[in-house]
Amino acid sequence: GTKTSSGIPPDDKSMTAAHKSIKLGYKVRVTYKDQTIFVRITDRGPYVKGRCIDLSVAAGRALGCKGLCQVVVED
Repeated sequence: GTKTSSGIPPDDKSMTAAHKSIKLGYKVRVTYKDQTIFVRITDRGPYVKGRCIDLSVAAGRALGCKGLCQVVVED
């Protein structure tokens, strides 16, 4: 079905994320509590007020984040 803004199909098993302004294809560091991961920006969004990044299911699990979490994003 659908494709991300980068043209690839969404994959919740990969370490990816959506961000409004970071260039597609860039890797960013995301930290939650004492866990840090790197994700590739493959899509645009999120389009919900107060949110800066939308992580794939795999990325959220790797961080230990369930649902909404306050994270630090570094590009």
